[in-house]
Amino acid sequence: MSSISSSSSSSRSSGGGSSSSSSTAGTANNKNKALIPWEPKPAFFPLHHDTATVHRCVKVGSERAIREVVRELYSDERMATSSGTMTVAELCKRNNVQPTLGSVHHPLLHCNIMESEFDVCFGYELLTKVCVDLYGTLSEKCRAGIRKLCELVTEVVLGHADGWVDAGPLLRSYRLALDAVFKGISQTFHEEFYDKLHVMEQEIDNIVGSEDSTKETCTLNEDEIEKYRILRMSVKGYQELEVYYKTLWNLNPFEWEEKMTHDRLERSDFSYFHLEKIFTEPDMRNGEEIVLLKNLLAQTDVKKKEQGLPTVLLIHGLAGSGKTALCRYLIYQWLKGVTEACLRTTALVLLIDVPRVRSSRLKEFLLDQLLPVTCAGLDADHIISTLKELNVMFLIDGYDETNRVSSDLVDEIFAKFSDKRIIVTTRPELHKDVVCLARRHNRELVSVQVRGFDDKRREEFFVKIFSSLKIDEVICKQYCSEFLKYSRGQSEVLQQYLNLPLTCALVVFLWTHGLDTLTATTGLYQEIYGLLQVKLAERLSRDFIGACDLPAILDKLLLFLGEQAWTMLREGSAVASDEVCERLEAECKGKGIKVVELLSGFHLCHLDDNPDVWKLRVAFQHPTHARYLAATYLADCIHKNRITVSDIGGQTDSCPKLEELLTFVTGHLAAMNILTVAAVSDIFNIMKKVHVDSVNFNFWWNIFSESQNHPQVGSILAEEKLPHKVWELNQNNVTSALKLLTFTPVRIRGITIDISSLVEPHEVSGFLHALEGVGQHIRKRQRKLIKVELYLWRHESFSHDTTSGAFLTALHPWANLTTFVGGLGKQAEEEDFMVGFTNLRTIRVKISTSGAFRSLSNTLKKIHKTVKSLVVTLALPPDCLPEELSELKHNGTLEIHLARMTDARREWLVSVVRTVGGR
Repeated sequence: MSSISSSSSSSRSSGGGSSSSSSTAGTANNKNKALIPWEPKPAFFPLHHDTATVHRCVKVGSERAIREVVRELYSDERMATSSGTMTVAELCKRNNVQPTLGSVHHPLLHCNIMESEFDVCFGYELLTKVCVDLYGTLSEKCRAGIRKLCELVTEVVLGHADGWVDAGPLLRSYRLALDAVFKGISQTFHEEFYDKLHVMEQEIDNIVGSEDSTKETCTLNEDEIEKYRILRMSVKGYQELEVYYKTLWNLNPFEWEEKMTHDRLERSDFSYFHLEKIFTEPDMRNGEEIVLLKNLLAQTDVKKKEQGLPTVLLIHGLAGSGKTALCRYLIYQWLKGVTEACLRTTALVLLIDVPRVRSSRLKEFLLDQLLPVTCAGLDADHIISTLKELNVMFLIDGYDETNRVSSDLVDEIFAKFSDKRIIVTTRPELHKDVVCLARRHNRELVSVQVRGFDDKRREEFFVKIFSSLKIDEVICKQYCSEFLKYSRGQSEVLQQYLNLPLTCALVVFLWTHGLDTLTATTGLYQEIYGLLQVKLAERLSRDFIGACDLPAILDKLLLFLGEQAWTMLREGSAVASDEVCERLEAECKGKGIKVVELLSGFHLCHLDDNPDVWKLRVAFQHPTHARYLAATYLADCIHKNRITVSDIGGQTDSCPKLEELLTFVTGHLAAMNILTVAAVSDIFNIMKKVHVDSVNFNFWWNIFSESQNHPQVGSILAEEKLPHKVWELNQNNVTSALKLLTFTPVRIRGITIDISSLVEPHEVSGFLHALEGVGQHIRKRQRKLIKVELYLWRHESFSHDTTSGAFLTALHPWANLTTFVGGLGKQAEEEDFMVGFTNLRTIRVKISTSGAFRSLSNTLKKIHKTVKSLVVTLALPPDCLPEELSELKHNGTLEIHLARMTDARREWLVSVVRTVGGR
């Protein structure tokens, strides 16, 4: 049980009375005037002022204001509640939804909202759950005012307002909140609420000017206290999270960039790279289905046709694919209140940033890290129970970086909040662990893969990056066009890295500084870290004694970072241990460089930067960075004969993604001209510890190109790693596979190239060039033609005009083409592209000109005996005459598709079919 003091007061001040009448009389003439923020006069606060009276004023006035807002929204015609007379229960039944209001509010579900009295707890529930769409149309300032009024009421009821020794600040806060609420309602609904605001202002003046008051005690039972605790957690928690989350909006990838203002250097304006400006929706899939961002939170298991919304959403993807940015964007949308209803009705979105977790229990985590102010006003025993009563969502970012402490915290969330929505992000290697965690707690789970950027979204991201660099609009368009050509000219392996947002942004900046064409991943990261080092040296040189020595010092520190990265990889840790951090601090101190400068300069995370309690905690932003730096250190040790490649194998039992580390080691050794035959043999012996699929052509080409086409690497790939029968290729791996076929001594029987109809074959990076390259090399070592099936589905589609002639020409020197799907147009009028392929059995082709038709007809006269299936789509121009066509010979079935057909062309259609079919 709890008691609060309240009072009824009567004014004896003649000044108060006259003020009341003049205020009321003047309201009609002052409705449209902007209200000047009210500043209480000292004379109105006598020393003997009764705070209980002020507390009652705040509570009663806030409740009245909230009721006015609720009734205005609930009776709006868009709610279709018969001017507000429909009960909440009837409204929910009509909309076929279950009431989501707390059980303590259920008696009010059957009342007339327009007439019944209700408190701020019920009012806030109605606004944020029932009237949520209209509530979202209110300005941010208005919604903040509503939350402030609710907060003030909870502070009064729960006794927290006792700390207001002087009533001035409390009343000032109350008055400003009222002002924001009623002005916001007036602006949104175009109705005058100034009368009500002035009446409430006058009540404040009367109470403050009163010298007498009568006290009465209001006793609350435990259920009533609990609902005020819940309201406080909701509104106060929102306000605290709003302040904290604002630190997450900066997505600036160029932290070293500075600008000159007022004769001194300042950091770049982070607003340039605000989340709202630069965030680009990544490519996401639920199974094979494309997932749009607006539908992300509504995903269900595609294998189950009838089921509710799973409580666990697992978002998995490679490091740097955009998972964390996606989480931040969801939080941003929640705070803005402009997203789908399932997020708008969420009271609190609680971010669990796994690498930064310091507590194994949720209660301590909320008290110490996420909601210290909000939870400080609650008994520790009430924190979890209060949270359970709210519609909260947990956003657990970086599950793959859990340790013993954070793992216990995540497990507690799954165990105690079985009915709450949980979103978990992780790298692919921990995907099954999250699935098992959900099953252990009997939670339904749906999994969505984040793939980074596809070509379209990557181009969108380019535009945003260049626009953020604050360059002229014309130059921005020019840069975008030129960089697009540059990016398409990169290898398929590097294309994968360009699909990762952070790496893509860094490459954009490198390109503006004259980056050359790259052939290997190690070269890409050498360029990135070279730029980071130059920028860091420029910044440090202004205050560093002996600036000419900085490059050499930073070289040593970079190797030292690599050593620490190698230690972390061997330990399987995503966050540096205390011992590693101590070594980092000592090394930087010895070199005269601030450790934070070094970390930020090389894109490492400095965690928990608490100015009151300094403790260094370090993590790499992406594990790929750690593996690159570790490989730099290992290659340097091998070069200095401190270790051998085989020594690495004895220390990698717990090292994740070992194959990527070995790829970087290969690249470094090749660049240093110390990649010996023995070293190659040792690298592949170590690689036996991990499974790399034989058809992972992108990986095999990556390691071959990292070795700078080392003949020993090529021989091992050809003899032991690559498949020897039929290669099945698509747009994602065709370029890498064809290059392996060209530059390694591998022998195969056949190739199937299947390019999706969603992809233009001419735009698949390096595809046509690689196809042509095979013919220049393969016949030197393999006399027998390779059996090829070629499916270019986009060229066969009627809705696209591009043709396949260049690809057929590239196949002539080395391919035994048995199946062809594609299109022929003007190119085909000058030569018979398929005449040399005497074993063609299946042809599915679109013909777009009369000349191309004649070319196909001439070809079929020579090879028709082998053609068992012929499917032709005739997309001929309207002026094409049937007599210009001829029979298409074949030795099986013929299927004809005709485009742009209408009843008016029926006779033309019959003539064409008779001519082409030969009967």
